[in-house]
Amino acid sequence: MLNRSKLQRGWGLLRGLALVMLIAGCVPTAPDMVATGHVEPTEYEARLPMQTHHGTALITASAQGIAGRFVLDTGAALTVLDRMPLLGERLAVQSATGDEVAMVAATVETVRVGPVAFRHSYAASGDLSMLAEQIPDFLGLLGQAVLAKANWLIDYERGEVTLRSDSRPPEGMEAVSVHYRGGLPYVVLDIDGITVEALLDSGASTYLTLPRQSSVAQRLQQKYDFVEQVKTRLTIDGAIEQRVSAGTLPVLGVGVVQRRDVPVELRDTERPRLGARFLAAQSRIFLQGGADIWLAAPQR
Repeated sequence: MLNRSKLQRGWGLLRGLALVMLIAGCVPTAPDMVATGHVEPTEYEARLPMQTHHGTALITASAQGIAGRFVLDTGAALTVLDRMPLLGERLAVQSATGDEVAMVAATVETVRVGPVAFRHSYAASGDLSMLAEQIPDFLGLLGQAVLAKANWLIDYERGEVTLRSDSRPPEGMEAVSVHYRGGLPYVVLDIDGITVEALLDSGASTYLTLPRQSSVAQRLQQKYDFVEQVKTRLTIDGAIEQRVSAGTLPVLGVGVVQRRDVPVELRDTERPRLGARFLAAQSRIFLQGGADIWLAAPQR
């Protein structure tokens, strides 16, 4: 493996953990990028240590022979590499804050997670140095271009990830239907009787986030108690402070699954997001590659 410090400083600026690809010109569409590539070997099961940072899951992997720590980011269409030189297509990327930035996207020969090699998948490269300052040995985000090609059992209590070719979920888990748009996963939420589509975003260090000006947010403020707070948010610009209205939902429906006493934040954001802290609170989750998500059933 090459040493992480030998990477050249690239260009571009990404302001959030979650990405939405904005395609221009003849660049392939985001779903095509996510689907490109294959996995070797065809059958595998590997157990890997995992850490968390602000609720997000971190594992060690490598790209192009360079090893480092990656955030498992379901809200990113592509794998995003910190300042790794790539020769490819220039495209615009929209961050979680709504900013558009220029990056380079290309297929990379190998992204390796334990003994499993993801061959010729798409990745983007940009300057993630502010995240690298917060996370030791940080190399990037593992997005749907890798995550959708395998099955990931994430055990937050044990601090481990099991990477499997077998798509059958473990016993004692509840299925949540996921639909994909633009290569990204969305789930249907029942919030106080209102149906809301939310991005499933394991790269966002929150529970549930709703746009402050949305009709569902305004209804919740009329019905439940919210407290104005200033919270620290993990972004590419470092840990920034943002004003939010924080409260608790008595019941949240996630597909056919219900969870009680779920923290919710109303903030200036473009879309609802079900984030990493909600997922971590489930103890175990199973990402069924490119399909549904399974949550550990609550103990009775």
